[in-house]
Order: sequence, then structure tokens, then C-alpha cells
Amino acid sequence: CLAGAMGGIQLIGLRTMDEVFGIPTEKSELIAIGTQHVIAYETGVPDVADPLGGSYYVESLTNEFEARVLAELERIEAEGGMVRAVETGSIRRAIAQDAYDAQLALERGEKVKVGVNKFRIIEDEPPRRPYQLDPTEEGRRADEVRAMRRERDNAAAMAALDEVRRVARLPEGSDSNLMMPIIEAVRAYATMGEICGALKDVFGEYAERGRV
Repeated sequence: CLAGAMGGIQLIGLRTMDEVFGIPTEKSELIAIGTQHVIAYETGVPDVADPLGGSYYVESLTNEFEARVLAELERIEAEGGMVRAVETGSIRRAIAQDAYDAQLALERGEKVKVGVNKFRIIEDEPPRRPYQLDPTEEGRRADEVRAMRRERDNAAAMAALDEVRRVARLPEGSDSNLMMPIIEAVRAYATMGEICGALKDVFGEYAERGRV
């Protein structure tokens, strides 16, 4: 959070301590918000436009990061582009290798993570209270969608979905920006499922090949 603020971000969505287990609890949400409040109101970081301005070290890290990004993009392009890299499993292998290397660095002590491989506190964890989904929520939401479909102008909604399909079929490089047709479909009360279905009609649905 502090690093993001010093980097000049406009917005941050801070993960909660129990988000890995499910929908966060109210307490964990308040702790996450409080963390941002400390950065915003106690540190003074937002009082200046660029807290790290003029830092030669930060600039060197930025240049290194840019060089590594460009090298990775060149590697992907050399393989035939992003779509080809996904199809061959190259992207999946790269992500898996990075995850393996990161875990190995933690286990060997080459990278320190406080509380994980250094300064660990061994104690019984307090009981967790996972979020309990209201069993009636799904039915209520389905009823709302059915009511919306009855009340909307279905002719306008179907026409908007047809326009999404038409623009999706345009050749790449032409006036094939899908953003406005999708916005108009939303304004016509087309559902997300209907909009995704219209796109699937044109592009099909990706089926993973299971390569590793």
C-alpha cells in the first residue's frame, strides 16, 4: 500500500487478511481500509506530487523493469504472438516456473518473508468465521433477472445484441471497437450472459488444451 502511494497511484484495492478463504469479513475489511487511512493521513506521502522524484535508485529499478518487460514481449512475439503462446502453453509454463522459483527462494531463505520463513510466530490460530452465503440469494437474483427481462424492450435488447455480433465480425483493424456496442447493449438491459453469448456466437469459446 505504501509502495503504491509513493508510486503515485490514484486508487488501490487492498486485499484483506482472510480473502484467500472466501468473501472477507467486516472486521478484515475495516482493517484493510484502516491501513489505507494510515498511509493517507499519517505518513504525509500524499502531501507531495512525487515522493520519490529524483531518486536515482528508483529510476534504475524502473529502467530495469522496462527492459525486462520489453524482453518478455519480444520473446512472445518471436513465438508467434500472445495467442500462439497461450495455445502452446508457453505462458502457463512461464507462470508456473516463476511460482516455483519464488517458492524455492522462500524455502531456501534466499528471499525473506516475515512471518513465513523468518520471525515466525507459532501459536494456535483463532477460529475463522467464513462468510455464510444466504441460501435464498440465488433465487432472488434469478427472479430479478426474469422480472427485468419481462419489463424491458426485448426488441431493443435483441437489436443491441445483434449489433454486438455485427461489430465482432468486422475484420481486425477496421472500425471494430466493441466498447460502444456493448455499452448500448447494457443500456438496453441485455444481461452479461447475453452479451457474452453474443460474443461466443462470433468468436467461439476457448477450450484449454491441457498442456504444461
